[in-house]
Amino acid sequence: MDTLVQVYRDGEWFIAVDLATDVADQGKIKEEAISRLKIGLKEHYAVLLDMLKKDREFEVIKVNVPNNKSSSPLIA
Repeated sequence: MDTLVQVYRDGEWFIAVDLATDVADQGKIKEEAISRLKIGLKEHYAVLLDMLKKDREFEVIKVNVPNNKSSSPLIA
């Protein structure tokens, strides 16, 4: 699964935030923050899957989003 993550420094910590779910985690280095965020996202989606109504189907879909800011009509 692909997701859009923003990583920034806040004092001595790196903060990684998944922009789709607002799940976040931190680490002393960027890679640690991202690694911990992945664990948090797995737990987040596991809870969501447990909450699904068992008599209904669901699908995981992939959405391709351009990574080039100049190609987006929403970004000037």
